[in-house]
Amino acid sequence: MNPTPPSVDLPGVDWSGQVDTLVEAHTDGPHRDVLGLLLSVNEAFGFVPRNVLVHISARAGIPVARLLGIVSFYQAFRLEPPGAHIVHVCHGTACHVVGSPGITTYLERALDIDAGQTTPDGQVTLASVACVGCCSLAPVVRVDGETRGRAGIHDVRALVAEVKPERFRESGE
Repeated sequence: MNPTPPSVDLPGVDWSGQVDTLVEAHTDGPHRDVLGLLLSVNEAFGFVPRNVLVHISARAGIPVARLLGIVSFYQAFRLEPPGAHIVHVCHGTACHVVGSPGITTYLERALDIDAGQTTPDGQVTLASVACVGCCSLAPVVRVDGETRGRAGIHDVRALVAEVKPERFRESGE
């Protein structure tokens, strides 16, 4: 017996009908595209709500543990809603060597969050990523999908002032 999926806090969204359509599109036929299904859910809502995983499990007969295993393995997925602004700091080799750890530390202090978290007001999500593929521009920071290369501390201070002006503070660095 499948459990009745609990409601999801997505105000004003007919999430169950939307998810059912995605489940049918990705599980109808001889092959199940579970990864494609989860990517579609992530794109539709900006994250994969845990309660939606339960709903998918009930509709498609896929164990929640399997779905959660996929979502937690790939960095493309989020289990919590992202902030209004998403800041990615590249930590690939080239970026690491020229200062990305210091950039991340500065942003963590300035925003009062750790990498991988969202500010309590939901305005900024800070993420550390393995590589954004712009090594010749190292160090690289992406803000809402816009690549900012050769990021120095002044650029990062300006970035914080841009995405979170009311929380901006000089860290003395």
